[in-house]
Amino acid sequence: MKKLLALSLTLGFCGQIIGFPAFAFTPQQSEQQFIQQFSKKYHTKQSELQALFKKLQENKSLIVKMTAPFEKKPWSFYRHFFITDARIQGGALYLKKHHAMLLRMQKKYGVLPSIMTAIIGIETAYGENTGTYPVLNTLYTLAFYYPPRSTFFKNELSQYLLLVRDNHFPILSLKGSYAGALGIPQFMPSSYRYYGVAMHGEKSVDLFHNNNDAIASVANYFHHMGWKENQPIARRLTSKNAPLEKTEKRITLAGEKRDEYWAVAHNFDVIMRYNHNVVYAMAVYQLSRAIENAYANKNTHKS
Repeated sequence: MKKLLALSLTLGFCGQIIGFPAFAFTPQQSEQQFIQQFSKKYHTKQSELQALFKKLQENKSLIVKMTAPFEKKPWSFYRHFFITDARIQGGALYLKKHHAMLLRMQKKYGVLPSIMTAIIGIETAYGENTGTYPVLNTLYTLAFYYPPRSTFFKNELSQYLLLVRDNHFPILSLKGSYAGALGIPQFMPSSYRYYGVAMHGEKSVDLFHNNNDAIASVANYFHHMGWKENQPIARRLTSKNAPLEKTEKRITLAGEKRDEYWAVAHNFDVIMRYNHNVVYAMAVYQLSRAIENAYANKNTHKS
């Protein structure tokens, strides 16, 4: 096995949790425990991990961001931030540019092209903004200095180490979000490893530069999360007492002037598997509809 210091970086989110305990006294003790368990499970030298971790340090700004995530902002703010004319028109262009791959994935998995496009649009503005935080140092910080989600981020740290090792990515220089998400679709390392799909004839999945891989990976993720083809996502209700279908549930969103009432179905919950916030899923849904309309209008005017 190649030395961990020579590992290259690869992504992945949602994966098998090794079982690192959430608390182990001090961060230093927790770090040492992680090194011992990882080294034993994956047959690496503890000294190599120790040398790697000595290059890292806590980034306190990440803790601040984790305690006040963007998704906790009210729906009125969230909607206007993401569902903009620029993002809608950008989505229509992205859908046109990658139409063949989007249709191919729709045929294979049943996921709407506009939904895949909206996900990538909200996550990284169609690949334009994939993050500025060094992923290794981010996961190190959140694994050992953020107790509320220590178990989750220890697992993601382990998945990242395996990802870069298996794909020969540069372990220290890969950058992502403040939560350690990577690439065009912003997959966590475990998702990168378990749901990433290579479409270009290579063994390595490239979610950093290859839009075909990114689209296929998003579709594959939705498929594994239970997306149902040709099924409803959401619909606006006229009042809080409007009747629901048997397969629907009601949600309330705080609008600028009054509350909004929506009936949401199974596929809305699938979108929430990507990000566990109602405002996120609703933004994806509404952006997808706006992209569909913009794309249709562009093609209508040309015909």
